[in-house]
Amino acid sequence: EGIKRHDPYVEVIILTGQATLESARQALQLGAFAYLCKPFEMKEGRQVVDRALNRRRQIQSWQALEGELRQRRIDEEIERVKADIYTPLTTAMGLLEMLQLDVDAQRADDAQVLQGLRDAREQISFCASIIRRYLNLMRRPAGKVAAADVSQVMEDLKKLIRVHPTV
Repeated sequence: EGIKRHDPYVEVIILTGQATLESARQALQLGAFAYLCKPFEMKEGRQVVDRALNRRRQIQSWQALEGELRQRRIDEEIERVKADIYTPLTTAMGLLEMLQLDVDAQRADDAQVLQGLRDAREQISFCASIIRRYLNLMRRPAGKVAAADVSQVMEDLKKLIRVHPTV
């Protein structure tokens, strides 16, 4: 029981010279892989060890695949967030470039320039805060459940939709 508590994936093989039905039942209930009674044939012992090692390798392989899938999902979610955020950032950059062209051509007064700069800065700052917030959610330690404020997520989406030029 202590071994399984320390590492639930280790394969425990019980060897005993005092086998009872109750001890075998208890060992298997506690997670033993096999229960061998002495004396036993070496061939039988090797087979049990081989099966236990194969099972351990299979579990490690599954764990590696599970970790890879988890990382792939995280990477995909990061890409989605980046795409959602880069669109308004690109828009803000376009607005700044248009403002720069207007200033260079002397078609904009000081009030228009200041307002354009404030608008662009606000959008860029908003996008940066969203990126930080969601990347922090995705960088949580393995096994730790992420907590997200649903109202914050909805507010972020509402702001993005409201200011996006294609909406």
